[in-house]
Amino acid sequence: WPSAGDDTDDGGQYREIPLSHRLTAVLGPDAEQLVDAMVDAFAAGYPTTLSMTPGVETMLEHVSTRFRCGVVSNIFLPGLPAQLLSDFGLGKYFEFIVDSAELGFKKPDRRIYAAALELASALPADVVLVGDNRQNDALAPAALGMQGVWFNRKKVPGAHAANGNVTEFSTIKNWSQFPSLLSRLLASSDGH
Repeated sequence: WPSAGDDTDDGGQYREIPLSHRLTAVLGPDAEQLVDAMVDAFAAGYPTTLSMTPGVETMLEHVSTRFRCGVVSNIFLPGLPAQLLSDFGLGKYFEFIVDSAELGFKKPDRRIYAAALELASALPADVVLVGDNRQNDALAPAALGMQGVWFNRKKVPGAHAANGNVTEFSTIKNWSQFPSLLSRLLASSDGH
């Protein structure tokens, strides 16, 4: 994947800077109480803007009994992915969480995917990564040898290409499509 996480300096493009550090950089070190209050306000308010996508729990109940599942999340508040999964009652379906704010790198940096592969004890060819960001959850994983699945919840038309290069990945528009797609993907990868 282009310059993301290789031995060259990516200029910090894929570094994940926690929200508190971002605010401190803008407001200055003397604003610690204000920064803490702002981070707390975000941590309290952001979850109220979220809702569970229809069908996700049914899909997770089905998939997690057959496959090892993990989360790879881009978020600038350390611990928020685990908290949200717990709040929505979904944490029980996942064996691990790779939190970009805790790791220090975000998707599409290859280091975040490498951390997930290590926690999963898996090779790229044995992994299916699904998410709602075409670039980070489908194209980048596919370029690294994983099978990417774009959860196109907004049903946005999109070509399967990046930088003029065709990259194969699958697309689903609702969670009911994922279990059968996962079975087909894994069955086709057994032949490699």
